[in-house]
Amino acid sequence: MFCWDQFLLLDATYCDLDQIRTGSVTIGMAKGMGWENFNAEHEERLAAIFDGAYPVNEHSFYLVDAPTMIGAMLKVCELFYAKESVDKAKMVTLDDLYSKLGFTRDELPPDVGGTYVQDLGDWTMARLWRRSESVRLVTLPP
Repeated sequence: MFCWDQFLLLDATYCDLDQIRTGSVTIGMAKGMGWENFNAEHEERLAAIFDGAYPVNEHSFYLVDAPTMIGAMLKVCELFYAKESVDKAKMVTLDDLYSKLGFTRDELPPDVGGTYVQDLGDWTMARLWRRSESVRLVTLPP
């Protein structure tokens, strides 16, 4: 099934209206990424989701220690995504996360030099439970 894991993480990330309003920042380790990690068909299908079809409020998407050719991948993505979406992707160094962007070590996981540790499965389940509670509590006028 296409992008099931992507939808699951989006549902967990944006688990209630407050989170949708607040938005999120995504940090991805991009060191060693190359064309073998890029699938234009996949990106084209994801663009339909991220460019307005799903309630996503992504402030920034930081690509940490990305090789320079990631810039070329982002140019290809401009064929599918709205320019505003592509502009949210920013190539940064590991040091930039702390020195320029203000993240603290206790906020980030060990793979980006931080100390925050939580099982992704546990986090996802807790957030999906929160989402189900949020949906249950929403009442629409007749």
